Amino acid sequence: MPDGLLVANAGGAYSPTVAEHALTMMLALIRRLPDAAIAHARQEWDRSIQRDMGSLEGRTVTMLGFGSIGVETARRLKPFGARVIAATRSASPHPLADEVVPIGDLASVLPRTDVLYACLPLGDATRGLIGRTVLDALPDHALVINVARGAVVDKTALLAALLEGRIGGAGLDVTDPEPLPADDPLWRAPNLIITPHVAGNGSAAVDQRLAAVTVDNVNRLAAGAPLTHLVTPRIMD
Repeated sequence: MPDGLLVANAGGAYSPTVAEHALTMMLALIRRLPDAAIAHARQEWDRSIQRDMGSLEGRTVTMLGFGSIGVETARRLKPFGARVIAATRSASPHPLADEVVPIGDLASVLPRTDVLYACLPLGDATRGLIGRTVLDALPDHALVINVARGAVVDKTALLAALLEGRIGGAGLDVTDPEPLPADDPLWRAPNLIITPHVAGNGSAAVDQRLAAVTVDNVNRLAAGAPLTHLVTPRIMD
């Protein structure tokens, strides 16, 4: 980064909408809506989907990362009666997390995880984090949701887990690469919802939050005060 150049991001402006999108994916998969949509397209009244239907009530959602997106998601999960485990670098307690563990101890909570939810930055330590070892440690009904960056998930390992029925399903708003090529086999995987990196869109409130962050930082810059939501070179890498 050139000397003297300051870069700030949007802070938590998109977080509520991303959280809503993630929760929608969880509910759609756990209530078997993709199967219902297939039956709808065939004009079939197929009640067999009820065998595999579940509920967020009493389920455990393990979050990889617990920044503003994770917090907003936890806030929305609580009314459903879900239990939240946050796996973070600092393992700092949070009132919206029922349990917090260091990310290095993730393996200890995977066997009791019903939804594994990625909402953390991409870096050397998180690239391919959700791979064969992590997926194999999950219960076979578990869901994987990724609204972080596509490369957090090992795509080959996820595809194999879905095809072999070793997990219950997945919801991806991000893929590696983006856009996902039309001939990529991931498109044809069962129990998978893919959306084209749109989780943050669709709310007028986002624009209001973005404007507020921008105005605040412009005022801070004019006053010689520290800017908020600064992006460090390490994060940008």
